[in-house]
Amino acid sequence: MQTFLNMARNRPSMRGLVALNNILRVTVKMLQYSYRSHGIALVLDLVLAEALPGVTADGDQIGQVVMDLLINAQQAPAGAQDERRVRVQPGLESRRND
Repeated sequence: MQTFLNMARNRPSMRGLVALNNILRVTVKMLQYSYRSHGIALVLDLVLAEALPGVTADGDQIGQVVMDLLINAQQAPAGAQDERRVRVQPGLESRRND
């Protein structure tokens, strides 16, 4: 939770090696609780890629982006009567420049 409190503060970007799986776990867990407590029928499926390497980034900013995307996903089909499901699945895509 401390990480997300840090996001609210105005601070310079702090880049370092971050584990995306950890950021996703915390963000999804926090939002699942929020959705349940507000009676929102949205299921967040977290499918982690265990072999995912760390990336150089600002972990707080990445967490905020993920949170914003998941909140937008929750709000998009607001009139839907059926259960809504969002899948969060990180992965690695390799590209070659020829």
